[in-house]
Amino acid sequence: MRRTWRIASVAGVGINVHWSFSFIILWMVWQGTFGNRELKSLLFLAMALLLLFGCIALHELGHALTALRLEVTVKDIIILPVGGLAQIQSLPKKPHYDFLIAAAGPLVNLALAIGAILTLLGSGQEELLIRFIVLPEVMLEQMLISPVRHGLVPNLIMFLLLSNMALFVFNLFPAFPMDGGRMVRAALATLVPYPRATQFTMGLGQTLAMLMLCWALQIRSLGLILLACFVLMAGLSLRHKPLTRSEP
Repeated sequence: MRRTWRIASVAGVGINVHWSFSFIILWMVWQGTFGNRELKSLLFLAMALLLLFGCIALHELGHALTALRLEVTVKDIIILPVGGLAQIQSLPKKPHYDFLIAAAGPLVNLALAIGAILTLLGSGQEELLIRFIVLPEVMLEQMLISPVRHGLVPNLIMFLLLSNMALFVFNLFPAFPMDGGRMVRAALATLVPYPRATQFTMGLGQTLAMLMLCWALQIRSLGLILLACFVLMAGLSLRHKPLTRSEP
């Protein structure tokens, strides 16, 4: 069984979908068959998933195209249900190049979020945008319960805004394998050797993840619990890799 399927290629960089996306398709079929959802609701879910897929792909293309611009070899991009991975063959020769490559992905999401805000403002949805800014949790709950309550297109734009802000903030967390951790490592690498900068960043990420997990358990936030666990497990897996400049 193939692990990935190639769906496109941009500037010689292949974009591949991981086989685990099959579970999302099965989930959509289940919702349509047994979920007792209206056609408009299913349409919203399908389009929202496609938007999220596109946002993740653009995020990873930001990394890949910046790396190519800086003459760093990129193997391909893999899109997973929980995110994406631009497989860069080696670290750039200069630390600030590494910083630019890491920052490119979140900046793509920030640009998409700003575009969504401008679209809402330009289409006369100022009230909806203000309500989202003032009461984000309430608006998110309403979107999940009744995804077409405010109209299919405005809700999709709101989802685009929400997903890109989430990707922007999530990836700036200062721990591997998030982009924030790589940015911290790149900044430190201008002062100390790469292996030492990597060790410090990994330790920082693990410490912050433990603090986040304790706080998330207190406030019972499932999202923060999952994020903290992801950072902890990623840190443990990276701890056994060699900390050299040829690190992938």
